[in-house]
Amino acid sequence: MPNPYPRRREAAAGISLLELLIVVVLIGFVSLFAIPRVRTAYDRAMVRSAHAAVTNLFNSTRTVARASNQVAVLQRTGNVLVIQRNAFPPGTSKDTVGGIQNLLAQFGVTLTGPDSIRVDPRGLLRAPNTTTTYTWGVTRNGQSDSVIVNAYGRVLR
Repeated sequence: MPNPYPRRREAAAGISLLELLIVVVLIGFVSLFAIPRVRTAYDRAMVRSAHAAVTNLFNSTRTVARASNQVAVLQRTGNVLVIQRNAFPPGTSKDTVGGIQNLLAQFGVTLTGPDSIRVDPRGLLRAPNTTTTYTWGVTRNGQSDSVIVNAYGRVLR
């Protein structure tokens, strides 16, 4: 006579396909919202870093002008910034002071604004009038910031 109460089958060790599918879907939903936020925060951080780099380069240009008692120029060519001053003896070429900063390669930003800013030995901008301000824009994937320098050589923002 067959046993009316067969032995129960023992539970299989591990996870089922349904449980695995639920976990994968939940991870997908979490990453759907998290990845764009992380990317936006990363872009904002790169723009802030580029803003700080432009500000530091301008302050270095002022320092070079005052220390060498010559006009120094912060030159922009595309997304590249370089500090230059007149070589010695006067009338020859220009010396590049410090390194060349490629903001696109370093921070992935686009730089817009004036091609050059000239700083005299007093640390003031050599501008046509004293009300001139120079503005550089720093942009990356919709995130933007600006560096504003007034005629007295002060970085306003």
